[in-house]
Amino acid sequence: MSKRIMIAGCIAGAGPGYGGNTWAFLQYILGLRRLGFDIYYVEQIADEKCVDEKGRRVSFNDSVNASQFRGLLDRFALVDHAVLFDEAGSDSVGLSREEIDKLAPDIDLLINLSGILRLDFILSKVRKRMYLDMDPGYTQMWHDLGFNIHLAGHD
Repeated sequence: MSKRIMIAGCIAGAGPGYGGNTWAFLQYILGLRRLGFDIYYVEQIADEKCVDEKGRRVSFNDSVNASQFRGLLDRFALVDHAVLFDEAGSDSVGLSREEIDKLAPDIDLLINLSGILRLDFILSKVRKRMYLDMDPGYTQMWHDLGFNIHLAGHD
């Protein structure tokens, strides 16, 4: 059985029109999958990031973020390997919370890109948690200045 890796990022959270941001995260998902790992993607989106086509705040389910995420899952055959959670982790697109609860203990490594994922029901269950810095320099500066950049809890 291949190693199971879960990647946490910010594809939907960037909102519409940020293709470069999407690829910054998608390259890890597709690259590691191509290398033979069993890859899962997880994201949690802040309520204030959920918008419609005109940039107005809407509910998670009505957001263009969720809609575009669904399209991404279809395009890259990730329907059964990815989830977008609302901020609380109670509503989702893709995998359900129950499926993630069952899967999390079998994850060999969670790669938390920039510490974006903060859902304890996932973080507390995976075997290893790696913080991967997407903005070297900034992270160290912010940490030194006392900002909570969510380094705690990573191996």
